[in-house]
Amino acid sequence: MQCTALTTMTHFECCQCKLFINGRSLLLICIYRPPPNSKNKFTPKQFLAEFETFLGGFSLNVHLPIIIGDFNLHYDNHTDTYVCQMRDILRTHLLTQVVNTPTQKKKHILDWVVTPDIDLINNLQVMDKCISDHKVIVFELPYCKPKLVKRTITCRKKNIDNQALGTDIQRAAEDMKNDYNKNLVGT
Repeated sequence: MQCTALTTMTHFECCQCKLFINGRSLLLICIYRPPPNSKNKFTPKQFLAEFETFLGGFSLNVHLPIIIGDFNLHYDNHTDTYVCQMRDILRTHLLTQVVNTPTQKKKHILDWVVTPDIDLINNLQVMDKCISDHKVIVFELPYCKPKLVKRTITCRKKNIDNQALGTDIQRAAEDMKNDYNKNLVGT
């Protein structure tokens, strides 16, 4: 597994992990889009433009991406201009958002799971674990855990006299202390 934080984004935070499972690679991308406010002056329009550029930066044929995260757009609001634009962006990139129940206490879908293949996402559940105003999204991937490979590690055994080692360490510490004190007196 390789994980990388992507720092080139301005209007959202992003990290990606490349998982290698049974000879296949899976790209897992996690996004957090801070809600626009007077301090950050972010707009949904800026986010959509940057997100579309981001999606154009990787090939769906090379890595199978699953994008998860808090997009801070109400996906359930079918009349919102920015949600409609995001749906168009996802469609253009052959991606589907699969969460269909509210993920936040105010009954909106702000947290998404986006995939090019809905068959990759199994047993998706949205659960309220009371850890924030957002709910937890859990799903399974259709991959089996690789079998544990048993390895034998050998090393050369060496008998160590613990008492002698302790005495040597004490003697070395005393010598260092005496040398230090001699240097202090000599200056």
